[in-house]
Amino acid sequence: MRTAVITLAAGPHRHLALQQAGLAAGSRTPDQYIVVAMDDAGLRAVLADRRPAATIVDCPVRDGALPLARARNLGAAHALEHGAEYWSSWMSTASPVNGFSTATHRWPAAPPTGTPCSAVPSLTCRPRPRPATA
Repeated sequence: MRTAVITLAAGPHRHLALQQAGLAAGSRTPDQYIVVAMDDAGLRAVLADRRPAATIVDCPVRDGALPLARARNLGAAHALEHGAEYWSSWMSTASPVNGFSTATHRWPAAPPTGTPCSAVPSLTCRPRPRPATA
């Protein structure tokens, strides 16, 4: 099973650094760690020379609005093109309660590496249940 973690980022960098450290400390690191930078050139320095190695995909911001769906799709397309079967998307936020929002996705069958995204049927999204907060 080939996995990918896709993170959408437009700051804050502290959350991103903590996520990367958490992934490195896990018992199984993802096969791909993809960070989609939404007009955030500064994150390259945060991710450089650390494990797991991050692939940065650029996603320009237009009219000041964060392109969350487009960024997620760019990250997912990159993961698919590089053989991922399962992927989890994260969005770095400044929330002190929940620094990341997540959802887990699975392609119905792993397409061969190099399959163009246009050849893949619609992806299904199954958000992970969150524990109740007090």
